Amino acid sequence: NFSTGQASNPVDVVAGAAGELWVSLLNVPDGGLIAMNTTSGVLTKSIDLVSFANCGYLPRANAMAVVGDRIWVTLQNSSASYAYGTGKIVILNPATGTLEAAP
Repeated sequence: NFSTGQASNPVDVVAGAAGELWVSLLNVPDGGLIAMNTTSGVLTKSIDLVSFANCGYLPRANAMAVVGDRIWVTLQNSSASYAYGTGKIVILNPATGTLEAAP
């Protein structure tokens, strides 16, 4: 049982590299995609998704799916009051912790 931060609202989790879990967080300002060590619960990576949100909106990482060696992450793209913009998808390379453009 590990904490992802107060009121961060974890939504989904997928296995990454050996000993690493990727967690999507709905309620954090930077968009909410983190990696945690499965043994210690220590945060190992944090991905800023703000550049993928519309102006005045939060990315709000949501569902994730492993596709081959990548993790596809859906973004709700909504305001603080949950007015919704156009949802988006980002693709994470879990080996490098970098984002790639969705096709």
